[in-house]
This record gives sequence, structure tokens and C-alpha cells, in this order.
Amino acid sequence: YKEIIKEVASGPNGRIEKLILAGYATDPLNYEHFDQLFETSVKNNFITGMHTKLLKISNKFLEIVSDKTIRDKSYVSVSVDAGKKESYNETHGIKSTLDILGKIYKNIEKIKQRKNDKVDINTTYLLTTANSGIEEVSKSIDDLSSLGVDTLRFSFPQVPRNYDYNQKGNIFVKDRKNLIDKIDELILKKKKNFNFCFYRWPWY
Repeated sequence: YKEIIKEVASGPNGRIEKLILAGYATDPLNYEHFDQLFETSVKNNFITGMHTKLLKISNKFLEIVSDKTIRDKSYVSVSVDAGKKESYNETHGIKSTLDILGKIYKNIEKIKQRKNDKVDINTTYLLTTANSGIEEVSKSIDDLSSLGVDTLRFSFPQVPRNYDYNQKGNIFVKDRKNLIDKIDELILKKKKNFNFCFYRWPWY
């Protein structure tokens, strides 16, 4: 991969400025050589982004995000998806009472303490029936604000065509517009110092 990155950085067809590290049906941080991949991207002067659950980070990872040479607008995007440990586990199908959400928050805090100012910490929250209570959303906003993240992005999972919302085990929020309006109102009241956005489907 190092040779591929170098070729992309200085290939005959022109330079690509941004490299996004993500996984297919897995988390990129699960890759055993992720830190080397991340470091190679930074050393080749890419704006580097990644999408992760942030369940684990290494000391090497923290060294890289603190590197003074890292490009402006680089980012770490973290899937938070809950305001309580119980609903995080339910949302991700985890049969455990472990506080995994708390672990993610601690890792965000570690990055915040070490990172170069040019690196943003973005968070995402996928709204389902398990985690979309307004009190829980409010708690998540407060917690993430306290951690000093730069953005919080809400979205909904795509609903299959002709889906029956009344079926057992339904995870999809039926009245999405009503929920969005409530969260919009909540955000206005809180006036937090980071950016919010919704991913709105074209039909909304």
C-alpha cells in the first residue's frame, strides 16, 4: 500500500489531495497495519480522514494525530450512535453490559488532548428506535460538547421499500420529520459551540 499511496501522491495523472481511510464491513482501525497506513498518508502530504467506531487506538496513532506536518482539514469521524451505554449495545447488536460507549468517549478525549489543531473530531449519530428518545439525544449532545468535538451529524438508516413498521424488532423511526423537528428545537435551545447537521433524504 505504501507504493500505491506514493503513486497517487505523485502519479502521471495529477495529484489527489485527500485520502479517506475506511473499512468494508469492518472498522479500519482493526487493520493490523493501520498506523503505518495512516502515517504514510500524512508523510505524503494528504489531507487524511477516517471513519471509525474508535473502539481502540494505539500510542502510535496518538503520535500521528499530534504530528505538526499533518494537513489542515484532516479528520477523525466517530460513529457514536447513542447517548447511553445500553442503547449503544442494543443499536450495534452487542450482547453485553460492558460500557463500550464510555470507552469510545475516553478515546475521543485522548485524541482531543493530543491532536494537532488542524485535525477535526467529527461524530455521527444514526437514529433508530433504540436510541432516539429526546432525553437520550439531549444527553449525547451535552456529553459530546463537553468532550470538545467539532461536529455532530444525525442521520437515519435507509428504510427498505414497503417496510412494515409494526413488525417485531423494528429499528426504523417512522415519524422522522417529527423527530428532526424536536432535535432542531433542542439544538437551538442548547446553543452549543459545535456544528450540527442532519443527513436528509431527498424525499424529506
